Amino acid sequence: MNYSLELQKINSTLRHNNRMQSEFGKLRLPRPLMRDFMKKRINLMVTKFAIGVVLSLVVTFSSHAQDNERIAQLEKEMQETKERLSILESILRNEIDEKGLDVTNEGWKSLDNWRELTTGMRTEAVQKILGNAHRIEGGTITAWHYENEGIVVFYEGKVERWSEPD
Repeated sequence: MNYSLELQKINSTLRHNNRMQSEFGKLRLPRPLMRDFMKKRINLMVTKFAIGVVLSLVVTFSSHAQDNERIAQLEKEMQETKERLSILESILRNEIDEKGLDVTNEGWKSLDNWRELTTGMRTEAVQKILGNAHRIEGGTITAWHYENEGIVVFYEGKVERWSEPD
């Protein structure tokens, strides 16, 4: 059924009736015609409402589909990052093993470990190499003291300088 054509007919009838009313007073449609007119008008309103609901659902599901695609992409990138990190950790472990560094919590006892420190190294890396400090002082500038009198000084979480034990 072509609702557009029906709507044009109804509008045309209304315009015609409005002209007739102004010219001849109040004009009434016969009851069967009025019922048909009202049914068509209601059907048209229901159809427009249904189309509006369907369009809003399409837009909503479309945005959800885009969100799901973005989430899937982020999960894929995160998995790739985890794999790369695993490879880098493996390489680091192999280098430490090859150099024979003591990476236990008592790494501070080995002079070779102290010589692996570099300026700019993060606290986590130092902790892996030397182990936990015995005393920590400071805030932005922090000093880690070890039992063998070795000291590592950090500025904003990065190695600034250090002094090896005697």
